[in-house]
Amino acid sequence: MVKPVRNSKHNSLNHMIPLLGILSVLVIGLTFVMANSKTSQDTRSSAAPKNTTTGASISVVEASPTLGSYVHYNYTLPKGVKDNPTGSGTQARIENDCYQDGNLVYASAANAIDLKDGAQGELLGGGGSVWLTNGGPAECTATLYQWTYNGSQKFNPFATVTYSVGGKL
Repeated sequence: MVKPVRNSKHNSLNHMIPLLGILSVLVIGLTFVMANSKTSQDTRSSAAPKNTTTGASISVVEASPTLGSYVHYNYTLPKGVKDNPTGSGTQARIENDCYQDGNLVYASAANAIDLKDGAQGELLGGGGSVWLTNGGPAECTATLYQWTYNGSQKFNPFATVTYSVGGKL
């Protein structure tokens, strides 16, 4: 009877084949994740626009808003942007970000029509936030914008207003 000769190089290669397969799957998976993360990133610019679209504007109605009070906005929309929510994603929205010492303490976004003068408005600090818990004044920036979708979602800012908010409840 002839015994097979064991080749140590052959045996170690057999053990490496499954490992190479696993590594290949990981590399392909990471490549896919990285490629998708680049295409689905938030497309907002870090620089806050003032009036990026001709004719668009936004202002705060209240002269001295305070934490826990309602704020309303007057705004002018660019041509083709709808004021009322239609479900089509073409309506205008307002994002409000408030900071204390450079730290974000409150953020919100809503359909612009719900925040304009005469509507419900926005409760500064919301129902619960770091700002509402800690109190104190804040600097806020409201951005009039619209989301569009053409292969990927895009944040389209039209105009911004920065305003100070008192810290009283």
